[in-house]
Amino acid sequence: MSTNINSVGLIIKYFMNQNKKQISILGLTHMGLVYAAGFSSLGYQVAAYDRSNKLINKLKIKQCPIFEPNLEELLFSKSNPVAFFSDIAPAIKLSDYIFVTLDLPVNNQDRVDLSPLDWIVKSLTGKISKNSVLVICSQIPVGTCQKIQRKLSKNENIKVICFPENLRLGTAMENFLKPDRWVLGANDTKTINEFKSYFKDIKTNISTMNLESAEMTKHATNIYLAMNISFSSEIGDICEQTGADLRDVVKALKTDSRVSLKAPLNPGIGFAGGTLGRDIRSLESVSKTLKYKPKLIRAIYSVNQDRIDHLIGRLQKVLKKFKGKKIGILGLSYKPNSDSIRRSISIELASVLIEKGCSVRAFDPKVKSTKVNNLKIVSKVGFPTGLDAIILMTPWPEFERYLTKKFKSKMTTPNLFDVKNFLSQSKMIKVGFNYYGSGF
Repeated sequence: MSTNINSVGLIIKYFMNQNKKQISILGLTHMGLVYAAGFSSLGYQVAAYDRSNKLINKLKIKQCPIFEPNLEELLFSKSNPVAFFSDIAPAIKLSDYIFVTLDLPVNNQDRVDLSPLDWIVKSLTGKISKNSVLVICSQIPVGTCQKIQRKLSKNENIKVICFPENLRLGTAMENFLKPDRWVLGANDTKTINEFKSYFKDIKTNISTMNLESAEMTKHATNIYLAMNISFSSEIGDICEQTGADLRDVVKALKTDSRVSLKAPLNPGIGFAGGTLGRDIRSLESVSKTLKYKPKLIRAIYSVNQDRIDHLIGRLQKVLKKFKGKKIGILGLSYKPNSDSIRRSISIELASVLIEKGCSVRAFDPKVKSTKVNNLKIVSKVGFPTGLDAIILMTPWPEFERYLTKKFKSKMTTPNLFDVKNFLSQSKMIKVGFNYYGSGF
C-alpha cells in the first residue's frame, strides 16, 4: 500500500487489520521517525502524525528529512508501511498507545519550550479514546506527566505513561530495537504491566516506577553523563599545565572496577546539542520552585560553558593572532553517522572565530547546507586550501583518511587541533601536521 493515500483509505485499512497492534506517533523529528520505523519493523501498525504539512508530504513520497543509519530503509518498508498524517484525529482514532515524541525546542540557554507539548495535549482533549494510553517520550521537566494526567482526567479517564527516550544519534535504530534498558513510569502497576505485555516483542531490562521517578531518571542519567564530561574537561585542562597526559589518565581510571569502561570521560570542547544541558536547566528550574540550590549541578553546567574559551586560548597561543587567519572545522554534526546540527558546538565555535576576524569554513560528510549563519560549508576537495589551522570537532571515521600529505600540502600552515583525541598523534606528526590534542 502506498503511504500517500487519503485518511479515509487509511482508516478502512486499519479496520481490515484489527489483528495488528496499532499505535500512533505524534511528532516526526528525529525521535518520532526512529520510533515509527522501529515499531513498524516489529510488525505494529503505525500511524505517524506531524503538524507540518510540508514534512508529511515529503514523507508520503518517501523523502526522509534526516540521516540515521538504517532509518530510511525501515521507515519506508513495503511489507508494513507507516501511515503519515497531518491531521491528528485520524492519526489517533484506532490506536491503543499514543506516543508523544516531540523534540521540544531548546533556546541558547538550554531552556526547554513546552508549548508544543501543551498544544498536543489540548488537541487530544475530546479526541483521544478512553481505551488509549498516552505515552510521553519527550524530554520534559519532572512533574510534567502528572500535570498532563490531571488535564486529561478532567473529561476522560486517560492513562499516562512516562517512557523517557533513549536515543543515541548515529546508532538510534540499533538502540531502539536492542535497548540496554527501558524506564517506565505510571500511576498504577496495571497500566505498566499492560504496556509491558503489549510490547513484549522488545526484549530488555525494564525498570518500573511512578511518573515522577521516570522523569527524574531521565534527568539523572543525562546529568550524570554531563558530569563525566565536565570532570574530564577540568582534569584535561590541569593535565595540559602539568605535563600529565589525559589519555593515560582516562585509560587508568577505566581499569578501576568502580569506574565503568563506558564512562564518557571525553576530552575536548564539552557537551552540546541541547540534550544534556536541557536536563540540567530543567532540574535547576524545578529546584528553584522548591527553594533548593543544587550546587553540583550548577557547577557541571558552568564548567561546560567555558570550553570554547579554553579552545580559543589554545588556538591563540599557536596562531598568535586571529585577524585574517583561515580556519577549517572538520565536522558540524552532533555525532558521527548523524546530520543533526541543532545547537552545534562547531557552529558556536565558528561564530566566535568569525567575530575575532577569522575566515572560517567547514566540511561535514552528511550536512547538506552550503551556509549556516556566516559559516561556509564546502566540499572536502576545496576544504584545506590556504588554511592556517584545522579543528577536528566530530570524529567521523573518514576524516583520518582525508588527512594525508597531499591534504596537508594545500594548507598554509599545517596546524591540526584534535579536540576529541580521535586521531593517532604519531601518525599525524609523521604526515607532517603540527598536532595538538586535548589534555596533554
